[in-house]
Amino acid sequence: MHRKLGLLVVVVILLFGNLELKAEAFYIRNYDVQIELNRDGSFNVVETIDLTFTESRRGILRDIPVRYREEGGRGEDRAIRPIGPELYEIVVEDIRVDEHPFTYFMEGDHMRIRIGDPDKRLTGDQRYTISYTVWGALNEFRDHVEFSWNIIGHHWNTDIHNASFSIEAEEGLSFNQRDVVYATGRIGARQRDMNVNVEQNRISGELTQPLGRFEGISLATRHPKNQFTSIHTPIDKFADYFIVREHRYFADIGIGGFFEVRESMTVEFLEGRSSFSRIAGRAFSSPLTGLTIFPLPQNLRVESSDELLDYELRRRGNETYIQFFRTDQSDFSDEVSVSLTYDLWGGTTTDNNTDKVRLTPSGFYPREPVENILVELNAPFTGRVASTSGRVSLPDLFQRADGRPLIANASYPSYRLDYLAMETGLEKGFYDKALQPPGLFGKDFLVDRMHIRAEMDNRQGVELNYQWAVEHPFPGTASTFEPLFLNRYSYNPQEFNGHLGIPSWNLMDGRIAPMTEFSTGKGDWQNRVWGSRRILTAPEGVRAEMNWNLSATVFYRGLFRSENGRSVVEVPLVSKTTEPIRNIEIELIPPDGFDHLDISAELLIDQNQSLSLNLREGVLISDQPNLVIPPGSSMTLKVSGQEGFAGDLPIGSALYLIFRNNFPIWWLLLLVLVLYLLWDRFGRNRKEAVVVEFYPPQKITSAEAGLLWDDKLHKKDLVSLIYYWAGKGYLEVEEMQENNKLSYKLRKKKDLPPSARGFERTFFNGIFFKDEVKLSELRSRFSRTMLRAYKELMNYSKQHDFYVPGSRGFGCGLIGLGILSMVAGIAGLVFAFFTGHWSWGVSPLLAGFALVFFGRIMPKKGPFGMKKYQKLLGFREFVRTAEIDRIKALYRENPGYFDSTIAYAIVFGLGKQWAEKFEGIMTEPPDWYKSRDRRSTFSTIVFTDALVRSMHRMNYDLSMPPPSSSGSGSSSWSGGGGSGFGGGGFSSGGGFGGGGGSSW
Repeated sequence: MHRKLGLLVVVVILLFGNLELKAEAFYIRNYDVQIELNRDGSFNVVETIDLTFTESRRGILRDIPVRYREEGGRGEDRAIRPIGPELYEIVVEDIRVDEHPFTYFMEGDHMRIRIGDPDKRLTGDQRYTISYTVWGALNEFRDHVEFSWNIIGHHWNTDIHNASFSIEAEEGLSFNQRDVVYATGRIGARQRDMNVNVEQNRISGELTQPLGRFEGISLATRHPKNQFTSIHTPIDKFADYFIVREHRYFADIGIGGFFEVRESMTVEFLEGRSSFSRIAGRAFSSPLTGLTIFPLPQNLRVESSDELLDYELRRRGNETYIQFFRTDQSDFSDEVSVSLTYDLWGGTTTDNNTDKVRLTPSGFYPREPVENILVELNAPFTGRVASTSGRVSLPDLFQRADGRPLIANASYPSYRLDYLAMETGLEKGFYDKALQPPGLFGKDFLVDRMHIRAEMDNRQGVELNYQWAVEHPFPGTASTFEPLFLNRYSYNPQEFNGHLGIPSWNLMDGRIAPMTEFSTGKGDWQNRVWGSRRILTAPEGVRAEMNWNLSATVFYRGLFRSENGRSVVEVPLVSKTTEPIRNIEIELIPPDGFDHLDISAELLIDQNQSLSLNLREGVLISDQPNLVIPPGSSMTLKVSGQEGFAGDLPIGSALYLIFRNNFPIWWLLLLVLVLYLLWDRFGRNRKEAVVVEFYPPQKITSAEAGLLWDDKLHKKDLVSLIYYWAGKGYLEVEEMQENNKLSYKLRKKKDLPPSARGFERTFFNGIFFKDEVKLSELRSRFSRTMLRAYKELMNYSKQHDFYVPGSRGFGCGLIGLGILSMVAGIAGLVFAFFTGHWSWGVSPLLAGFALVFFGRIMPKKGPFGMKKYQKLLGFREFVRTAEIDRIKALYRENPGYFDSTIAYAIVFGLGKQWAEKFEGIMTEPPDWYKSRDRRSTFSTIVFTDALVRSMHRMNYDLSMPPPSSSGSGSSSWSGGGGSGFGGGGFSSGGGFGGGGGSSW
């Protein structure tokens, strides 16, 4: 299988890997860039793009990269960046476009400016003037600052005929000839195809030769640090809604492993927002229990400068957070100070060998920057401290001296943090598993106890009586426990099915739907069916409760099967819960009248755990205390006994199970019946006796005969017209050698008569754009003519009653549906290979075959078409069974008989058989076919072989589509991180900005 996948990858690469991008529907006549460099670290850009559309377009897309992966420079050649972000980000703002409608938005790592009116198309010359301001595109080094910018980006898929630029420096900034480097060309090139003039406060330049596709201009300047009042982007430029100006986090460990946390934060809002959240912690997996631990704040107290501030505890994804909002539902504005105290559980865990601490000292939602962070942690920590911001490691952030707290202090621009997490070791003895609250072990809920009583009757029925006790971590959780059961079960232990062995009620694949009944002990719970699943839906008020109880009853019939001479039943108890279940108790009541000692029972948890049930006073029970199953697990009860220990299944139940579990078979049979009735009513042609015909039907060409013969127009049917016309003296075919390969030359002898059909003239005139044409000259240019002739012939057939109106279209529709069904069936077979659900593939595949079959025979011929079809049948019968004496007589009467019939015989697929009948009768080749074989004796068999070979060659060459100029390409921006004045030199594409554009 791996070899097949590898082969598929190779084929895809060969097909698509070397394609070139199609050039854009415009070229740029002139590209001018004006830049004003400011002392505060920003600069203003005005781009004026004069271009010419070669095709109708709405406008252009201008893409400016704003996020960069650090790849350039080492040591002193690497720019000094704020620590924290995985990608370095510049800010592009104040975007304007003159005289054109526009919008802008982030597209991946780019700022995309879409210019143009969706309802208006443009052609010819256009001017686009784009202005914007950039922050953060300066590179700070130990002793200097660099301005590095791709003045014209390297991702314009078009030619730029001329380009110019100027950079004006604000007073206090200056340029020096030795501190300016530039390059042109593709990314990495070091061409200098520009005239550049450097003055004290201005740099200007102009191309000396045009830029090709994916070529650009890059420039860097070097300055003393004191020329800039600010180098880094102001922190508020990274914020969407607010900035955390100050965040202080203090935590002391308590008995049992919780932390007493004190926090204070000052939040400045840039615009109104209805809420914001403090992320208290992120969930992690406990090696000891195998469960996910969700941090849980308790005893939360909040003080704020905003008297209307209120809060709620929430969980989203793996995060526990405190959401703040105003009681009057108004937006926060200006500045808000908040102080918190709470006990945080779930920040410590153990794996029996070492205890660990995992905390989130800072983090907000939405993710917004924090200007100053102070963290102080008091606990007997051990080992190294790992701290991260997202996926970025902060190895030196936390500092600690012996006997003192663990402290971290981070401020912008040294650090740019919107999230801070830390992990370290903890001395043994502080974490106490017994003291951990239940709310740690489930995101939204925990099933703290589950009791199941299973009772078996003497008619192969099993009744399950459930009792659940559910705990919420805090009131108002996003979801609660809603028991899920399946109406259908699979043999394979995948998804919700568990490790379930099933009987073979389904004739196609390994899954069944048993007989089921459900009831619940609470009347306000709803029994909802969703696909193959049945869910007991909780009423709204349950989520507001800290804990609650529920009971339900489920009855199954149809799960028993025989295995090695014993009766076996596997009953699903739990179908892949989303939260953990602990303190599980199971008891099984076997059927009456059988030896309980001969019955064995076990619990199957997923595929890797098996627990036996033990007999006590006639009841089988699970003896393992505090049994826990983690989220995503399923549990099955397997019971085995002597054959028939649970009685016999009622005959009515057996018939019901067979019917219910084989719907694909019944639907398939119904589909075939419906298709047959439709064909019988609308598509069946009347049968008539076949009368042998010596000649093809008059007034139809070989191409029309090909359509009527099998109700489908092939390209070879159109190509047969060449031999049809040749037999009538309109052209001749000559073999030739070209590039050491056999090829053909077509020579026009006369024009088609005025009575020729439209499709004939289209095809004939498309071939003969001159009187003598090599087949190679038609290759790649004739396919559109072929398609036009195809459409014209199909329209001609509709106008002349070849078929009853609608029947052919209906048949084509059935074929289309059939092909789609077969594609779905093939995909289903692939899935079935892994799942065992063969009905997913077999049913649509067989349905597709039925649709295609009836679609092929559905077209019903009209009066004209039926008349010609009957004559074609008669002539085909003659071609197939004609006696030599009759052939000789016809040939004597008409020496051109072979020429006028061979095209039809080839269409029937009987060309060689027809030629054999003329062997020895025809002694000279037709004058319209010039062969390179100069044999002294002419053979119709050899001639027809050459004819068919030439037909295949023409069918290939005349159908070949024109080569595509489209293709694939990829681009990525990196850089801005290394010095343009380092030892490696400056190359094109080495700055910030640039990008490119396209049309839309």
